[in-house]
Amino acid sequence: MLLLLLGWTFLFAVSWLTGIAILGKIAANNFNRPADRWLPAVWLGLCFLSSLLLAASLLTPLTPLVALSLALLVVVFSLGLKRTRRELKTVAKTLSVKLLVSLFVLSAVCAVYVNQAVEFYDTGLYHFGAIRWLSDYGAVPGLALLHHRFGYASSWFALSAPFNAGWLEGRMTTVANGFVLFLVVLHVVVCLHRCLTRRGKLADWFILFSSPILLILAVYIGNWQASASPNLPVAALAIVTVWTLLIVSNPDAADTENNSPGYGAMIPSDESPVSL
Repeated sequence: MLLLLLGWTFLFAVSWLTGIAILGKIAANNFNRPADRWLPAVWLGLCFLSSLLLAASLLTPLTPLVALSLALLVVVFSLGLKRTRRELKTVAKTLSVKLLVSLFVLSAVCAVYVNQAVEFYDTGLYHFGAIRWLSDYGAVPGLALLHHRFGYASSWFALSAPFNAGWLEGRMTTVANGFVLFLVVLHVVVCLHRCLTRRGKLADWFILFSSPILLILAVYIGNWQASASPNLPVAALAIVTVWTLLIVSNPDAADTENNSPGYGAMIPSDESPVSL
């Protein structure tokens, strides 16, 4: 459980910093509530980091040293942006002991639940094998000749590969999907708190209705959370994408503090009409 918590802390920190940098670069100023900005930032950073690792696998095995080096480069670049540093200072001011304890308790509960035997069939069939190949050798041309399922190149396997080295081999198979489970549960808790305090918006109610369905499918039907299957992040991202569209299309959610021109104009908002 402690290993999972450490892995999730690493993923959260690197993904958040990366996502904030990306949001700053595209001038996405449509998120005025803190959680509405932090959660998409984590998802953006997670997707970027996994894609970066998959690209690196073409050149080198995905060892922990390689992953740490890439993460360090990404973090240094992100912190080099003034907007990221400003966002980091804002987050530091909003942190409290109560919030940190709540996050720890929630993550610990998720870690205890995810720390179970992996019974998902496909993980034993080829997920773990693909992760081990990436960890030991990187992307190997012609690997699908051994088994056709090894031809499925997934960035989600690349994200898990650095956690499957040395004495950690086989102990952190659920680290990536467990982290997704934590993000989904955290999102539900945030939206539930808003709705109970009569601050909920359409996007919050959407999460309260859609995410429990995802959790039922993941836990009781597929047991995705205790596996290395890309099914869980793909399903979660589908919900997050719709939620993001609801956020940026809500006139009350527009952030008018920084209306600098940029790629943010590509994102629909009340001030940027979309024409087909």
